[in-house]
Amino acid sequence: MKVGVIGAGTAGMSSALLLSRDGHDVTVFDRVADPRPIGAGILLQSLGQPILDDLGLRDLANLGFLARVSPPERWA
Repeated sequence: MKVGVIGAGTAGMSSALLLSRDGHDVTVFDRVADPRPIGAGILLQSLGQPILDDLGLRDLANLGFLARVSPPERWA
């Protein structure tokens, strides 16, 4: 099945990955033509760690992400 995913955020890319692994022909649409890191960060709650495991993305060291991970020290 051909599937269009709108938005290259965390939910969109996770959905695209899972749909693709399920054998679907996935196209991701986003208003940014070339998504890339822009210096912003995301807060991944503790529930997100097992989800990264499920997606097979927990070991992100080869992408350089884990070197930049730091737990929040206080909440605003």
